[in-house]
Amino acid sequence: EEVEEEEEEGKKEEDGQEEAKLEEKGEEEKEEGEGDGEKEVEDRENGEALEEEKAPEVLPIHEDVANLLLQQWRGVEGTFELEMKKLLRRVRQEHREMVNHISSSRSNFLEYLRRPDSKQKLLHAFQARYNSLDNELRGLQQTKSELHEQADQLQEELWAVSDASREQAEEERTSIVSDSFMSDHVQLIIVSFVGIIQQEVLRFQATRSILRDYFWYRAGRNMPEETPETFNLIQMFIDESPDIQGSPIEVDEETDAKLSESEKERLGKLKAVIDYSINFLFGQQQEEEENDHPLLLKLAQANKIEQKLMQERSKRVFERAKFLVLDVKEREAQLSQSLDKMLGDRFKNEMEAIKGVITEIKLAIEKEQRLFHNLVLKVSDFIRDEDSLTYALPPPAPPLSVLEEVGAYRLSSWQLLNLCSWLKRASSSGVITVELLTDALHKAASIAGMKMLPVEWISLPPSKLRAFLKPFDQTGGNLVDWRRLLLFLAELPPAKEEDLKRIVQLLRDRKLPLTAVPMQEAAQVKFWFEDATPACTTAPDGRAVMQGRDPKRVKEAILLAFSDGSQEVCMEH
Repeated sequence: EEVEEEEEEGKKEEDGQEEAKLEEKGEEEKEEGEGDGEKEVEDRENGEALEEEKAPEVLPIHEDVANLLLQQWRGVEGTFELEMKKLLRRVRQEHREMVNHISSSRSNFLEYLRRPDSKQKLLHAFQARYNSLDNELRGLQQTKSELHEQADQLQEELWAVSDASREQAEEERTSIVSDSFMSDHVQLIIVSFVGIIQQEVLRFQATRSILRDYFWYRAGRNMPEETPETFNLIQMFIDESPDIQGSPIEVDEETDAKLSESEKERLGKLKAVIDYSINFLFGQQQEEEENDHPLLLKLAQANKIEQKLMQERSKRVFERAKFLVLDVKEREAQLSQSLDKMLGDRFKNEMEAIKGVITEIKLAIEKEQRLFHNLVLKVSDFIRDEDSLTYALPPPAPPLSVLEEVGAYRLSSWQLLNLCSWLKRASSSGVITVELLTDALHKAASIAGMKMLPVEWISLPPSKLRAFLKPFDQTGGNLVDWRRLLLFLAELPPAKEEDLKRIVQLLRDRKLPLTAVPMQEAAQVKFWFEDATPACTTAPDGRAVMQGRDPKRVKEAILLAFSDGSQEVCMEH
């Protein structure tokens, strides 16, 4: 449209110039009144000169030709847009894969550094040997010296394991850094950018052909049937064609430190591809340019605009490729530095952990103590696991029992409970002959260490024991119930009638028979003597002294006396 407007303006200017010239000539003819033959000859010559100065013919664009050129342009733009999206998507994908590879390499190396080794086994074996040593030997100076030597030897063994792990980690780091993954994908990115230049070349050639067809048609020339010569830049790049053999690019010092020689060569080769494409395209254009028609001059101007656009777009493509290569190389350098730092920190902390565990062992040697808690070397950390013990600690001393002051010949609550257990073995039903009961009591008093009866009972002869038991024989059949004897020895206060009724009613409310109450249920029943807790004092050794018997233990002895083998108590008795 701009070209047509310029052509119309040019026509108007030429027509105006012709009209002005004709008017001037008419005025001159009028003034001079020319009539002779010489003037007529001069006018004819001037008319022929004007005809020669008229502009070349410019044809209007036909609708079919315009539609054809429009379809060609839309096809070129559609193909260019589709292919460029594919190539740019491929570039982003390759860049993302390289970034993910760097991240996964860092994570995998960190996991590799955290893998377990044999240090913990060595430490556990030493700790077991150390704790098995007798406590009496720990205080000997000779033993301490030997243990210190063993600790130093353990340190050397742990260092050896750490050094071996460090060498393996350095090999792993070298394999990660020297991996060709990054280099291969940089090559794929460069190939993708060569493909972008290929699309720019095809678009430039197609655009130039459409412009040429348009202007040639308007100028009245035949539209050429031949198509511009094309070339496959990607294939030339892969085959390393001699036409695109470039030299490594020149960069500043900062960029030079980031790029390797291979990356410089690849970027130099990409620049050579761009230079070759521009020189080839612009050389074709100069061969086709002809300036013998005004429209062809406009065609030359349009081609120069396309040339400038081609140069600028190619420059942007190269700068983008250079930026991406620099980006991934910087990330690769950061990965190498990160791996070095992780490797150094890992084994520095491991040395500190080994030093800490040896210090802990030597401190225990000097204190003549066992290593109570489990010592753990977890990767590069030393942990004293206070929740786990290397061996069972001796149980604490039981609390001092309460002393009961009950007087001479009287039984304490503990003695009542033990005597009940003793007599149940003699007769579980409670009924026993006087002779058997006398014999049982005499043995309980005389057996050393049992303390089942007061010391005063030891001197009692069987005759006195028999006389003591005679009143409990209420049938005259030489049979007694030792449970009555136990109640007598417990010296319980007499029960009131309402206390007994309360106990009976409580058991009935629970729907429990009086003859068979489970031991747990019976223990929950409150007896009439439980509230009478004796006063307590403190002995010089810190033990509590109770002025009487413990009601809870007396209750336990009574329930045990009236229970059967199935742990049921006859509350009726």
